[in-house]
Amino acid sequence: MTTPAGLRRVRVTVQNPGDLQWDGKGGYSILWIDGVPPSWLVRVQVSPGRNQERATHNTVAVQATATVTGPYRSDVTTKSRLLVAETGAVLAVLSVDSPDWRNTELVCAVAEVVT
Repeated sequence: MTTPAGLRRVRVTVQNPGDLQWDGKGGYSILWIDGVPPSWLVRVQVSPGRNQERATHNTVAVQATATVTGPYRSDVTTKSRLLVAETGAVLAVLSVDSPDWRNTELVCAVAEVVT
């Protein structure tokens, strides 16, 4: 069953990586290109109940994840990022799934990118 349109209240911009831009100092940055169409109306649900803490090398890392659900788009991959219009948050796409392989809805696990 697909998510009703009334529950898709968050507008995001889909972006995919483009060419690398060299900074002349030995480093580079990724040029992000807006998807076509760039805007995507989705439902965002915080993923509760999961242990979001990971202990590695005497450090505890916490990565909060959420589930983003919207109409199917073929340009959203695990290389994509989503920019939340209301908050300016940047979400990295961790996984992409089309329930029942019907290409009617896309369900993505995402994590906020903190810079």
